[in-house]
Amino acid sequence: SEYRGDSHEAKKTPDEIGSRWGSGEAQITRVETLDGNRQPVEHPRTLDPLTVRVYLTAHAPIQDSVLIARIDQLGGHTVWQSSTRRNGVTIGRIESNATVDLHFPSLPLLEGTYELTVALTNQTEIQPYDWWERRIRFDVRQYVNADQGIVSIPTTWAVTGADDIIQLG
Repeated sequence: SEYRGDSHEAKKTPDEIGSRWGSGEAQITRVETLDGNRQPVEHPRTLDPLTVRVYLTAHAPIQDSVLIARIDQLGGHTVWQSSTRRNGVTIGRIESNATVDLHFPSLPLLEGTYELTVALTNQTEIQPYDWWERRIRFDVRQYVNADQGIVSIPTTWAVTGADDIIQLG
């Protein structure tokens, strides 16, 4: 009963930056970020592969739950949010433990500090079993690219009609 609540009655977890709420039928037990070799990474790099692995435990069997993930800037502006359901992925029946991997083939975030929220809900995304607001805070490092802002957008540049074009980089 101490855990149960909604966003207006969220519970702070000791030694965590965020808060959580939900019915508790299933819980997110751990979240980790992995590099392209599936090794833990604290500071992912812009344009490198990144996997967010979410560990789940169902206290009673649940069917067709949905995992929601959201990335916010440190100031609170949402950069990206999606879910398994919105991407055509069905979780199916969880009777005890399961994991869900969210894979970014090329992390588009530019250098900065971000916060990851994860939530496990029923199939309608309305009833949260476990909503963990700001579960992880992570810093992205930028080595390959010199863009500025929040995200790296793939581009190509072409110049025509100019003399003495110099290619840099």
